[in-house]
Amino acid sequence: MVQDASSCVTLGLGAGSSYCATSNGGGLAWGYNVGGGLGVGSLKTHENTPLPVTGLSNATQLVGGFRHSCARLSNGTVSCWGYNDFGQTAARSPQTTAFPPTVVSGLSSIQNLTSGPDHVCALSSFGRVSCWGRNDIGQLGRGTTSMEGSHEPTPINQLNFNMISATTSGAHTCGVLRDGQVYCWGSNASGQLGDGTTVDRYAPTPVTF
Repeated sequence: MVQDASSCVTLGLGAGSSYCATSNGGGLAWGYNVGGGLGVGSLKTHENTPLPVTGLSNATQLVGGFRHSCARLSNGTVSCWGYNDFGQTAARSPQTTAFPPTVVSGLSSIQNLTSGPDHVCALSSFGRVSCWGRNDIGQLGRGTTSMEGSHEPTPINQLNFNMISATTSGAHTCGVLRDGQVYCWGSNASGQLGDGTTVDRYAPTPVTF
């Protein structure tokens, strides 16, 4: 039986999808579901009512992209499921999809997740941000557009463990440092990185205020 909305403790949004982490550690998902990216046991293109995510427990936050989903768990780790064509579920095998939720290796003490259509970033409680998935426009902040190792969460060491919040939209990510500075990276076609240009940035670049 699907729990009612009053059992939700956090909400998350994806590219055409919506998520709820429930008070018992489970998750609900609904919306765009091509390839079963919601993880609700259905291959319907769309699900217009919330359904439980199969095999998920101890969840505290859910986020999604275009065809993948991820959850932050109560022990500070992360699990992902759905399409893995760009490494966005962090599955190490070359399979196209990853079901059920699979723990992402190398992450701990995660306090927040944020996801674009095809990449994910995780912020730890000690201020480190790590990203994985698609990197054709520098979404991972590694200084390159290489897809090599895109399934492996890689810390952005340039930010020196100083980030206190991060958020992703489309193919770019921005974060706030402890001193109030804002850094962004990825696509900049509309000037969304705030550096006074429309040049894509493959590494974190300060916003010009």
